[in-house]
Amino acid sequence: MKIDAAETHTYAFTPDLKSYRTVAVERNAAGEVSKLEALAVDITTGKSRSLVTPVFRGAYTLSGDGKRLAVLNTEATQVAVYDLDRGVNLFTHTFKFESDPPLPVSGKPARVRHAKNVQLCFSPDGTRLVVSVWVSRVVVLNAGTGAELPELEGKKDLFVGPGPHCFTADGRLLVAVCEAYRAEASPDRGEKKQVSRSYSGLVLTVWDTQTGKALKTWNENGAIVALCPTKPLLAVLEPNGVSETRLGFWDFSAEVEKK
Repeated sequence: MKIDAAETHTYAFTPDLKSYRTVAVERNAAGEVSKLEALAVDITTGKSRSLVTPVFRGAYTLSGDGKRLAVLNTEATQVAVYDLDRGVNLFTHTFKFESDPPLPVSGKPARVRHAKNVQLCFSPDGTRLVVSVWVSRVVVLNAGTGAELPELEGKKDLFVGPGPHCFTADGRLLVAVCEAYRAEASPDRGEKKQVSRSYSGLVLTVWDTQTGKALKTWNENGAIVALCPTKPLLAVLEPNGVSETRLGFWDFSAEVEKK
């Protein structure tokens, strides 16, 4: 069986395992992305069919079940989400940040504000989407309507780096390793104070996306190991004293049930 030739990224099998969905990329002579297209590929024949051609050509991700596609514009100021079963645009969301452009950073440089460096991820059930663009600029969206969920506590001083398995199965909890920054003011030549952010290390944080509340933070390089697929249980490598690391298991069932 021969698959239709194309540059493709991200893959999701359909439940019947007869086909998979992926995103095909076309580039111009300069190597820049000129077209994105969501495809359904038949595993038996290798033939593909188009599901949707997004207007935006920035960073993108498929939901785990392959039913939704999220694509950012190249300025990372808008995200469009598509229903691939119906081939329709569910919504286009414009981010409204407190300041634009963002504050400059010093120390360890933050990830640049460019579509290829931002991070976005669906929850396993496809109901929530997290988009992280810059220090203090992370938004969790209802992936069906585009409505913003409550602001994440403490995000003002963080670059949130959601990984591929950052949500619990129902999307309720978000877990991410974050770059932490602190705001600093310094006088310029005209004695006018300028504000910037200075890198201060890595933290690992667990949020309740329904309320935005930070449930737990590790300040010394905690690392996600795994999230349980059936309950809000996190396995994490965490500091244990000055020079040791241990494998910790954290059950957030009680915190979730309170809401």
